[in-house]
Amino acid sequence: MRELIRRALLKEGYIPRCASTGKEALSLAKGCSLVLLDIVLPDVHGLSLCAEFKHLTGGEIMVISSLTREEEVVAGLDVGVDDYIRKPFAMKELLSRVRASLRRRGIFLSREFQSDASSLTFIKKEGKTELTKQEYQLLQFFLRHPGKIIPKQVLMKEIWGWIYTQGNSRSVDMAVARLRKKTGLSSDGSPYIETIRGKGYLFREER
Repeated sequence: MRELIRRALLKEGYIPRCASTGKEALSLAKGCSLVLLDIVLPDVHGLSLCAEFKHLTGGEIMVISSLTREEEVVAGLDVGVDDYIRKPFAMKELLSRVRASLRRRGIFLSREFQSDASSLTFIKKEGKTELTKQEYQLLQFFLRHPGKIIPKQVLMKEIWGWIYTQGNSRSVDMAVARLRKKTGLSSDGSPYIETIRGKGYLFREER
């Protein structure tokens, strides 16, 4: 099961660290964005590690286990578990829960890039680009609505908190232009953010 999960995560663009014991997992945990934890480990009960995982990662803990009786779930929540997924499970469900957990931390990842709210960065294989707070808020909004045309009026209200007028529309155009320049081109040579004339902007879904 561990190897199947590892392969699925790699395919989605994640960089998993795998361990077979609790001790090994703790040694690999620092800097991880999410911990996938089985309660039944050969050297220790998984829930006894939750406090240390929280200290080392600051991220969420998702328990993967067939032991999901009510008292066990409550015990896990009391020591810091954020989510449970019961065996057997569909890999699509696991990956969906992983994405949801990372979104809650402001982390978005695709096969081509990653964005991280804690450092306000946009990361591609070519390197890391720092964004301003406003640029990152704009990027996050686009990432939450991939493939959808976002009118300028909506961006003005959601990012700036202003009512859209012709007089301040240029602020949106300039901010999007700066973000488009920083995010660069996708693997097929086109920009991630497209201008839809007369309608707004669209962040392209992966092709």
